[in-house]
Amino acid sequence: MRLAAALIAGATLCAGVKSAGADSDCWANAKKQSDATLCAEKEYREADAELNRVYRAVLALGNDDFKRLMRQAQRAWLKYRDAHFAAVYPEGYYYATKRPMCERLILLRMTQARTLELQRFLPDHVDEDICNHYGPEDAIPKQ
Repeated sequence: MRLAAALIAGATLCAGVKSAGADSDCWANAKKQSDATLCAEKEYREADAELNRVYRAVLALGNDDFKRLMRQAQRAWLKYRDAHFAAVYPEGYYYATKRPMCERLILLRMTQARTLELQRFLPDHVDEDICNHYGPEDAIPKQ
């Protein structure tokens, strides 16, 4: 039990905060570092699938210019994500067995943030800050 608590604590330190939708059974049952890495991998894959779903939905809203610019922005975000991770975990240092878990948790957090950014383009997005909604009527040229 102490190992599981230590793994969860390590995950929290790596990611800042575990995601709200985290599979608590996976984390609660993690007995080894490799188990925690698998939990982080599962969460990251789910978040990445959601990002791709939202990204496709946003692309479907606009004209060719919007799609070109959004693809360009997404490619830039991917480069930023990878460069950020490389800065956090530079090559040539020893990180023990926590690195794979922390990598996935950092990617998870960044992917969730990007998904929220993209969701602001969707017409059904609700946000109390009117400047945080980039709905089609505001920013996306019609096809």
